[in-house]
Amino acid sequence: MKKKRIKLSSNASARISLINDTLQQALAQEIERAQNAEQSIGDNCTSISADVEKNSNAISKETQRAKESESKLSASISGKLSAKHITWGIDSSIDNYVTQGFYIINGERLNANDGLPIINSNPGHTIAATLIVTDSTINSGKMCVTQFLMMSNRLGNDGNMYVRTATGNTSGLTWGAWGRMATNIEVGEVNSLNSFIDNGIYSGIYNSGTSIETFVMIVINNYLAAGSLNTTRSISQFKYALALDGSVTFQKRSGGAGVLGSWRDICTPPAGYSSNRPSNPTTGYCFFDDDLGKPLWWNGSSWVDATGKAA
Repeated sequence: MKKKRIKLSSNASARISLINDTLQQALAQEIERAQNAEQSIGDNCTSISADVEKNSNAISKETQRAKESESKLSASISGKLSAKHITWGIDSSIDNYVTQGFYIINGERLNANDGLPIINSNPGHTIAATLIVTDSTINSGKMCVTQFLMMSNRLGNDGNMYVRTATGNTSGLTWGAWGRMATNIEVGEVNSLNSFIDNGIYSGIYNSGTSIETFVMIVINNYLAAGSLNTTRSISQFKYALALDGSVTFQKRSGGAGVLGSWRDICTPPAGYSSNRPSNPTTGYCFFDDDLGKPLWWNGSSWVDATGKAA
């Protein structure tokens, strides 16, 4: 069966041709827009890639700098803070350590002339100490070296820190004497002062059961072993105290052979009113009575003034 052809008029043909041209132009424009968008995306990707590469290189360089700085800092810290371990022996001497640094000392004391600030001069004891050396030398003609020594042995120096300084030049240094660095030890409230026999400065509240006082006490000893009274050595305690009634005392006592003596007044500043007079002072105790306006002395049984008259 043959298809029947439709014959278009010239006007219809023209319209179809116009529509076709319009579609072709629109399609061409869309293709051009797509190509332009693709080119723009490509350019942006290229730019982003370049920025990423640039930033990556910058990050890489900064990372490398940071690693180099860290390495230098680590080396610097290692060189300045690393401890040098010293084994103490027969030929050891603290005088030899003049180079700035941090030292840990362990071993046995086999030479009594090793320069250590140890009360017991006999050799043959375990040594444990930490030494810090600082050098403030200006030039080879004027040298100045300081040693800080923390003793950890049990020879009457346990936990104590000492300091000394040497001056001189390249031909030799002259060491000064060791000085013990004072530290204040807070003991809180205690009911006995008998246990405070190691060298030091102590402060706290002393509650004897009948009175309460705030005190500062200095302890000086020459015993052989820390924490105990030796039978041939002794200690002295110097106590400055303020009682609740406002009276102030400055007393001393000494001990040895495991026994501490009685407290004795060294001197006492004016104590205040008549009601503040100590109730049982030692003979010769002086007290300035603000009510009477004159000093009084305790003669062992009563208070008297400078004329010997009871007051």
